[in-house]
Amino acid sequence: MIDEAITTFGLAPLAGRYMDELSGGQQQRAHVAMAHAQRTDWLLLDEPLNNLDPHHARDLMARLHAMSRPGPAMRSVVIVVHEVNYAAAWADHVVAMKDGSIAAAGAREQVMTAALMAQLYDFSCPVLQLDERQVVLHHR
Repeated sequence: MIDEAITTFGLAPLAGRYMDELSGGQQQRAHVAMAHAQRTDWLLLDEPLNNLDPHHARDLMARLHAMSRPGPAMRSVVIVVHEVNYAAAWADHVVAMKDGSIAAAGAREQVMTAALMAQLYDFSCPVLQLDERQVVLHHR
């Protein structure tokens, strides 16, 4: 299971190193791989993209999304993220929270709206459609 997790998360070059020898992003990826290796039906991750550069963040989200698809290794994946564009790009279901309360929940297309983003963040956040996904703009 450990070898499979190392392969699944692209950690083979780091396999012989101790955790305290890894960068913050490498440690984050290793922690997600450790959670994956437990083979639970649910994978619950709180801010797994912290310390990751855009390449590794996208790669991790793609791997987690693939795990949530039907197949022998399918599992439910719940992720807490603060960067709404990762939710807009990858989530099937979004729970948007503000001040510790649920502001909206539903399919990504229903939740990722300009009106809700303005309510959540207290400023205008246009939501554009790009390649069948929403993109939330944080502009001046």
